[in-house]
Amino acid sequence: SNGYRLPNEYEWAYAARSDERTKTRYASGNNIKDIAWYGGNSNYTLHRVRTKLPNQRGIYDMNGNVSEWLWYKQFNGHNGQIGSDFLTYISFGESDVVGSNYCSEENGFRVILITEEQSNTNMMTLQSVKSYPKELFSSVNAYLEKEREEAESNRIRDAYITEANDYINRANILYLEYCNSQDLNKTKQALDCYSKAYEIASTHHIFFSYKTDAIKVCVELLERIVDGIYNTDVKVKSTGPYIVGDIYRRDGKEGIVVEISSNGNNGKIISLNHSNKELEWTSDEYESRLLLDGTSSTNGALNMDIIKSINDWHDKYPAFAWCADYGDNWYLPSRNELLFAFANEKVRDVFFSYLLRTNSTFMFEEWDGTFLSSTEANNYMIYCIDVYDQSGRRTNKEYGSYVCAVSTF
Repeated sequence: SNGYRLPNEYEWAYAARSDERTKTRYASGNNIKDIAWYGGNSNYTLHRVRTKLPNQRGIYDMNGNVSEWLWYKQFNGHNGQIGSDFLTYISFGESDVVGSNYCSEENGFRVILITEEQSNTNMMTLQSVKSYPKELFSSVNAYLEKEREEAESNRIRDAYITEANDYINRANILYLEYCNSQDLNKTKQALDCYSKAYEIASTHHIFFSYKTDAIKVCVELLERIVDGIYNTDVKVKSTGPYIVGDIYRRDGKEGIVVEISSNGNNGKIISLNHSNKELEWTSDEYESRLLLDGTSSTNGALNMDIIKSINDWHDKYPAFAWCADYGDNWYLPSRNELLFAFANEKVRDVFFSYLLRTNSTFMFEEWDGTFLSSTEANNYMIYCIDVYDQSGRRTNKEYGSYVCAVSTF
C-alpha cells in the first residue's frame, strides 16, 4: 500500500467537519444544494465528483452522492461505511458525527497517506491541529489506546494458541508411537502434553468449547491407559461370544460392539468410520417442515424404513443415504441408541482411541463432537447427540452435522 490506506472514522470525521472557525450546518456549507448530490437534486443517480463546492478543508463530496468505506470495521452500526449518500441529509454540528441511515448500493472510498512521523501508530495523530475539537481528540486517544490493548491481547492469545497446539501435536505423535510400541512411557509423555494443552485452553479460553472438550477426553483416556484401566490392544473378533467394546469384524462388516444379547452372539455395532463432511437430516425445504412419524427414540431401523418409503428419499435425506450407502443393513441410529452407545466408557475409549490413531485432525479441528440421530423432535427439529458429554440437543433438520451408522449382527 506504500503508506496509503482507508481512513478510520475519526480521520474521516475530521476531514468532513467544517473548520471550527466557520460554523456551517453541513460539512461543506449551509446550502445543501450547493455542496451535495442528495435525494432532492440527484434524481437518485450517482454523479461525478467535484461537481459541487468543496468544504472549508478543500475536500469535495463529503456530503451526499455515495457512502464511503472506512478502515475500521464498524461505525454507528454500519459495517465499514460512513457519510451520507444521496438518500440522506447529514449534519455535522459541534460534536456529532453521523453515519448514513440508508446506505445506497454504491460505495466509494478515499485514502490517506501515513507519514513517517505517524508510522508508529499507523493512525492520524492530531495533537498539533489546534482546530481539532478536544472532545473528538479525546475519543481518538481512547480509540488508539483500545486498539493497542486489543493488539496486545491478541498477541498474548495467539501465543497461547500456538503453545497449546504445539502440545496437542506433540501428544498426537507420542500417542501413535505408544500404539505402535506399547511403550507406556510414551503414553505418560503424551498425557503430560495433553494435560498442559488442556490447562492452557481451559484457563485462557482460547478455543471453541468442543476443542477444549476433545483435549479433556484425551486426558481422561490416557489417564485410564496409564492406570491400567483401558488397554488399546482391543480384541478384533470375527466369532462370538462378544462383549461390549470388542471390535466386530466379519463378512466385510466392522464396528464397535455396543449392545449384546444374553449369549453374546448377537447385538449391535456402531461404525468406526463417520461421514467425511457434515450432512443434513434433510436437504429438502418442504420435507423439513413435515413430521414424518420418524420419531422413535429407540429404533433407528424403524425410522430408516419410514424415510425409505418416501419418493426420492436418497436425494432428499443425505444423512440417511450415507448410512444406507455405508453397507447392507446399516442405518442412522436413533437418539437413545447413540446415547446408550456412548454412555459406555469402554465404547468411548475404543472410539476416541481409534480417532486419535486414524484422524486426529478431524477430532481437534473439524468435529464439534456431535452426531445426528434419526429421531425427530418436532416438525422442524431433530435430535443430535454430543458424544463428549453424552447429552442430546435439538437442531434444525436442514443444519448439517457428521453422521455415524449402526447395524445389527
